[in-house]
Amino acid sequence: MIYNDRNVGDIIDGEFVTYRTSKHFMRKYQGFGISDEVLKILTEQNIKVITIIYDGVRGKIIYRARIRQFTDSPKTHVFMDTDLQRFVSARDMKQIKE
Repeated sequence: MIYNDRNVGDIIDGEFVTYRTSKHFMRKYQGFGISDEVLKILTEQNIKVITIIYDGVRGKIIYRARIRQFTDSPKTHVFMDTDLQRFVSARDMKQIKE
């Protein structure tokens, strides 16, 4: 899926799959964010599950969350004065260690 000229993830078997590194981990919320505009597109496409494949300092971890966890999240941050992102803490997602 291309958003703002960047590949932000893929839709695979009805799920949104995105790849993250430690630079994408927001310490303030202890989790990951997704652009509000991307969430709107995913909702329009009836995507219900988000899978984050995180390649961090402790190895690869796969996180899964319902899209509503992001769309309903009060945890937000605006990047570069234009990109509103919604965050979900890693501990609030289902964790699958690879």
